[in-house]
Amino acid sequence: MADAARMILLEPYGADPDQVVVVPHGIPDRPFTSTTSMKVKLGLETCDVILTFALLSLGKGIETMIAAMPDIIARNPGALYLVLGTSHPHCIAQNG
Repeated sequence: MADAARMILLEPYGADPDQVVVVPHGIPDRPFTSTTSMKVKLGLETCDVILTFALLSLGKGIETMIAAMPDIIARNPGALYLVLGTSHPHCIAQNG
């Protein structure tokens, strides 16, 4: 749980601070890289990138986003939907 999520539980919902603990994900922090430099590196500097970065599984809304892309591109021809991730282990176990 991120610190921001902890604050959401504490402030609006009034959770007991002693009962809400942040457990780090275990992935090291990386220095911030500007979106511009990454877009140049990936050859996407002319695109308006919409990104999903996750363990991929049903319920993430990816299908909804793909279905919406024609309308989005009609309004913004430079839009690009980029999906990065790997299949969720539970999906692999159930579906192969």
